[in-house]
Amino acid sequence: AEQIKKHAWFADLKWDDVSQKKLVPPFVPNLMSPTDLTHFDESFIAMTPRIS
Repeated sequence: AEQIKKHAWFADLKWDDVSQKKLVPPFVPNLMSPTDLTHFDESFIAMTPRIS
């Protein structure tokens, strides 16, 4: 995990804030129910589940 945390993409990220859940997400979807799939692409929803 340290190698990922040190990657340039995450240079401005405050990892302590992540672990303490202090970050505000940039987008919070408005869901109608816990099983609402409105924000998922139809092609993804149509895929057959695969046990991995």
